[in-house]
Amino acid sequence: MLVDNPILNSPFEEPTRYWAYEEGQPVLKEGRRPAGYYLKARTRGPQMALLEEEFVPLQEVALLKYKQRIIERLTEAIEPDTEAGEPPILPVIERFRPIGSTAEVLFRTVRPCVGTTKSHVSHVVLDAPKWEHSVAYQLERMPEVIAYARNDHLDFTIPYEWQGVRHEYRPDYLIRWRCDDGREAKIILEVKGFETEQDRQKEAAARRWVRAVNHHGEFGRWEFAMCKDPVRLRATLVKAVEAL
Repeated sequence: MLVDNPILNSPFEEPTRYWAYEEGQPVLKEGRRPAGYYLKARTRGPQMALLEEEFVPLQEVALLKYKQRIIERLTEAIEPDTEAGEPPILPVIERFRPIGSTAEVLFRTVRPCVGTTKSHVSHVVLDAPKWEHSVAYQLERMPEVIAYARNDHLDFTIPYEWQGVRHEYRPDYLIRWRCDDGREAKIILEVKGFETEQDRQKEAAARRWVRAVNHHGEFGRWEFAMCKDPVRLRATLVKAVEAL
């Protein structure tokens, strides 16, 4: 809707009045217009493509990019109230391939590799030679490690959402660990030097996946570990299994 006199202030003086739209009608207001943007928000109407303009203050524009992150993080964190009788979260198991196996891993690569003894896969591919080599070296020598495998061509993925889009997270290692009491645990290990917001969303999804599998109870006990310093790898793994 147009106004008869859109120019209210002198170009040589500080503005004292401005026009604002409220419910589609122009309203004259005193003071200086707050900083902000007009964003086009898509709505669904009879034509399925109606565009409407919405004024968003500048401070809220800065927060819009965090909105989806907050929603995704809360979605991963919210769990059923089992004490009130709600069913726990459970994994969605593939009907025709419920359990994967290292026996299915067979591929060629020109990337640098290192041989293994405790892994069912003959070599570990070193995508980050220094860190990957250090982790593989230590896993080979830890007495608690029964077996391990680099998650390369294993097709072990964990679904998660990032910025409203579904993705597949591929952790670095899968480890079979013998606890002090003789029990066996499975550890999902991620080796990460620098962590982004997307990495944190992956971690939240992995921990939720672990809780779901542990609630299911037919695949053993699982835990997730994030190692940010290969020198402290053993301490990281020991701390992870303490929660079991």
